[in-house]
Amino acid sequence: MGWETVNGADLEYPFALAAQAVKTGREDVCEVVARTRRIYDEAQRLNRQVTELRAENLRLRHENEFMLRLIGEGENDG
Repeated sequence: MGWETVNGADLEYPFALAAQAVKTGREDVCEVVARTRRIYDEAQRLNRQVTELRAENLRLRHENEFMLRLIGEGENDG
């Protein structure tokens, strides 16, 4: 099952291909598969982090705009 990154790229880990590669029993091939999986897992983790940080950034922007409006209204009242 694939996933779409925050940048719009469709990524899918090739499980069937990895399984075939591991079946060869070659240690170097198994190591490449393991490292590739770690890279894929890290990409998913980083994608989640980017999504969370973008949401937090948007929340802070809205909060900042609200505070600036309040400050502006306070100056107009004084």
